[in-house]
Amino acid sequence: MYNEVAYLCKQQETQDAYGNIKETLTKREVFVQVRSIGRSEFYSAAVASLRPAVTLVLADAYDYDGERMVEYKEQLYDVIRHYASGHQMELVLEERVKNAGS
Repeated sequence: MYNEVAYLCKQQETQDAYGNIKETLTKREVFVQVRSIGRSEFYSAAVASLRPAVTLVLADAYDYDGERMVEYKEQLYDVIRHYASGHQMELVLEERVKNAGS
């Protein structure tokens, strides 16, 4: 069942009236199914220094527009892999690393 809510996020840079660059996050709500990371996928990703945390499946692959960030349960994640399977889109997510200044 697709009963969980996630937000597909795009980061955009805009300039204010003074020429300062400002980053804004645009979010779109989608319904997803949550899957855990398999053991073999976890260890294979670790070889490439990736740390997959969760897999979200969108019911319709057309809902995905190349977003590289996802907000799920008030946590930001980076999309490290996306895979279309029939009409579904599977997104493998890694917890987003905060900047040292954050």
